Amino acid sequence: MEQNENKNVETAETETSLTNFLKRKGFDDTQLEFAMEKLNRRGYLSDKSYASSYVNNKIAFSTWGKDKIRRELRQKGVSEDICDKALESFNSNMEEDKIKKRAEKRILANHSKSNLMLKKIIKTDLVSEGFSSALVDKVLDTISFLNEREIEEKTYNKLLSNYIRNSSILNRQLRVAADLLEEWYETVKNKERERLVYCHGKCELAHFLPIDDGYFISLEQAHLGRVSDDIENLFRKNFSSIDLVTTYNLYQRKYPYTLDEKLFLFVKLAIPPKIDIYPCNLETNKRLLDFYEQLIDFNKFILEEQEKEKKSK
Repeated sequence: MEQNENKNVETAETETSLTNFLKRKGFDDTQLEFAMEKLNRRGYLSDKSYASSYVNNKIAFSTWGKDKIRRELRQKGVSEDICDKALESFNSNMEEDKIKKRAEKRILANHSKSNLMLKKIIKTDLVSEGFSSALVDKVLDTISFLNEREIEEKTYNKLLSNYIRNSSILNRQLRVAADLLEEWYETVKNKERERLVYCHGKCELAHFLPIDDGYFISLEQAHLGRVSDDIENLFRKNFSSIDLVTTYNLYQRKYPYTLDEKLFLFVKLAIPPKIDIYPCNLETNKRLLDFYEQLIDFNKFILEEQEKEKKSK
């Protein structure tokens, strides 16, 4: 019995959570009252001690503010008065220090966003972590943000680093596209007919419903085209915000491509799109960064699908 009591106490966190735990274990009201009285008498239960330990732990090892810590304690059944007492150890200077460190880290990591946009993002992030809006504003007003020139220089440096590291990516992609094109030609050279469908002219992510194996709902600017046109356009517009493999497989379950149709999609995705590298400014650098990221994502997608095709044979 002693061993079981200790095990239950270790599992629980507060008096409320222990009560719920024992109820789930099948304790009736009489047994529950007896167990709680015995544990309290032995000093095993103390919401005050738990709350104090919880607050100190979050101060030391988390990025949370007072409001989020309070919400979590209240959800665990700790009273408002005990929460207030425990949070006295988390003074405003400590909160301001946490806000400042987190904000400065985000500022240093920024490569493209304007100061106004970055400030809004940081504030939203910090408020969601439990810091008051007024306190966040107070601290952010004391922090020096990078000027636009410094942001542009950081973007140049990142672009240069990517270019040096992936200097052969364009040539590699062109070779991949050439090999795929040759494979596609060998597949279709003796075919006399080709499948065409009505394609959706605006393949936006908002127009793709991932239900019933996935389909597009907009017919604006619809036109006759190849079966792979919709997926290609969706991928190019949303490559950074969707999982390419998952979306492709979802679409394939209901509208499967033939081998030559798959190869043609891979060819189109492997060919680097045209991009204007002038003028030399921040917006151009952003486009170039997206350009390289798209090439890398598409190459990874093609390789994964080719490997899957080989294993299925």
